[in-house]
Amino acid sequence: LLLVLVGIMGSVVYLFLYKSISISPNPAYPVAIVSSSVVIVTLISSFVLGTSLGLVNFFGVLIAVIGIMILSLSD
Repeated sequence: LLLVLVGIMGSVVYLFLYKSISISPNPAYPVAIVSSSVVIVTLISSFVLGTSLGLVNFFGVLIAVIGIMILSLSD
């Protein structure tokens, strides 16, 4: 049952992603928002679950955040 719900939620997310790409002036905006979920999950797991955030992971998160900031500041 849980796998079915996860599958349905994933399908709904990608449906909304497809619709937002079609109406967005720049398709990179919605893709960046969806892709930033990896950064959010990494940071939350580090704080909540106490997992260690290694040097490579830290720089990966930092580069992703900088990329999202650059994308949001550009017109």
